[in-house]
Amino acid sequence: MANELNLKPLHDTVVVKLVSNEEKTSSGLILTPQTQLQYAQVVAVGTGYPAANGYLPLTVQVGDKVILRPNASRLEEYEIEGQKVVFLTENQIMAVVK
Repeated sequence: MANELNLKPLHDTVVVKLVSNEEKTSSGLILTPQTQLQYAQVVAVGTGYPAANGYLPLTVQVGDKVILRPNASRLEEYEIEGQKVVFLTENQIMAVVK
């Protein structure tokens, strides 16, 4: 399945596909929703932040695996081109996983 979608989000909007989380650690501890990190795969990025001379590009890129902020836990999925995706702003992303 391709990661890219046939759409271009506006400004600082990022479209991600949620990645399922592990429910327990390698040592056997059970993770609750409060202790789990939410991972996602970036499938589309916006045009950037408006600036005086155009747009400042976003930090994330299509294909990046990212960790979402805990306050982004109530995300609503939409189906586009057969893929379940979530629309969010770049500031709802804490980190890019390398």
